[in-house]
Amino acid sequence: MKDLQPSPLVLHTKLFLAVVLGGMVSLAVCGQFGMGMTSWAEVFSHKLHENMPALACSLICGTIYAIFPTITLRVFLCSPMQFRVILKKKLYDLALWYGVAGISLAFYGHHGQGGLEIITWFVASMATSHILAVLFKYVIPNWDLLDNLRDTSKIS
Repeated sequence: MKDLQPSPLVLHTKLFLAVVLGGMVSLAVCGQFGMGMTSWAEVFSHKLHENMPALACSLICGTIYAIFPTITLRVFLCSPMQFRVILKKKLYDLALWYGVAGISLAFYGHHGQGGLEIITWFVASMATSHILAVLFKYVIPNWDLLDNLRDTSKIS
């Protein structure tokens, strides 16, 4: 039952961890708003901004960014049922954390800090999370890493 109605503290802790941990992986792969955690990610981000309009780049970056927090949330932090509840019924909470991440990245980044670029990045990240949620429902519907780890510890 706790999975269906997570407390606000548990919910926001999981979303915060997903956005921070997944966001760090995302920044290592592809820089966001011209800021990356690796030299490759920064070069990739700068090349994207040089070769396409700012809105298209924001759309691509928002999509790439959301992949990693969504995977982190689904695979490491939530049971399958809780993940579905968060993506369906706790949309505003997820939007809050993606909004904070997007504004923070745009503030510290070097490209695309306009309001329209931030909104495009935000919409792309929210849409990507929902698309991934649907894919996870069919690809790994009931797979639970935490439950699998608990089961293996009982065996040994």
